[in-house]
Amino acid sequence: MKKVRITGVPEHFNYPFHLAIQEGAFEAAGIELHWTDVPEGTGRMTDMLREGETDMALMLTEGTLRAAGMGVPLKIIQVYVQSPLLWGVHTGLLQDEPAPPLSEAQIAISRFGSGSHLMAKVMGLQQGIELKKEQFVIVQHLSGALEYLKEQPGTYFMWEHFTTNPYVEQGLLERQYDFPTPWPCFLWVAQKEHADKNAGVISSMQRILSRYTEEFKSIPSIEHSLANAYGLELEQVQKWLSLTEWSQSAFQPTEWNKVQDILLSLDVLDKPMIAEDYIWNPT
Repeated sequence: MKKVRITGVPEHFNYPFHLAIQEGAFEAAGIELHWTDVPEGTGRMTDMLREGETDMALMLTEGTLRAAGMGVPLKIIQVYVQSPLLWGVHTGLLQDEPAPPLSEAQIAISRFGSGSHLMAKVMGLQQGIELKKEQFVIVQHLSGALEYLKEQPGTYFMWEHFTTNPYVEQGLLERQYDFPTPWPCFLWVAQKEHADKNAGVISSMQRILSRYTEEFKSIPSIEHSLANAYGLELEQVQKWLSLTEWSQSAFQPTEWNKVQDILLSLDVLDKPMIAEDYIWNPT
């Protein structure tokens, strides 16, 4: 039995992996897959890959390229979710007061290098605003953001639309608007040494996961299972499923270059990188 450690955010995107684990699909293939939830997100998973605390991670695309640019030894196995991530742009409860201009506001992030940090910079770029480092305040995770925005309601916070929707419905957050990523949202990433030494295991995992992601939307009552597992309204789950497409394909150099060009323009990356150095090729 080959032991493999994998991490991901505790969100509905990763339910296909959880189903495969629960149903023993990996175990039947001789793979002992250990899942760890990482509520802090991609920035924390970057640290875990660097420190050898995990073998694999399901990471945001922009965070994966930043990690590569920081020298984290990684290989992109494939695109995990092809569709864009719908980021909700939130503030605390403003009591009918207008939201402050983004150029002047604080922005809560889980950590520097996280999706909440990088996508705020991308959003600023599209609005013609250069956000300053001192505008960002670290809140660690969604729970930390809820606490911080209760005291500082004029602070912006970006997090996945459907994950935050229960808190919007409860009046704990106000969603000002949505901001979709201009690229596929999640990549399946492995620590480089693990990828180099375990091509057969990774290929087996790909075949297993492909079965689950290809059939995921047709599983009877899957929307009810997701709603119960993640505390979401059934109508919201149905909407999310209609917007979400999983992938069974490799990450293409053209997509890498598209993301890289934007991150270079934001000074998130110091220099261009060659996509093929980071895209896993088992041959």
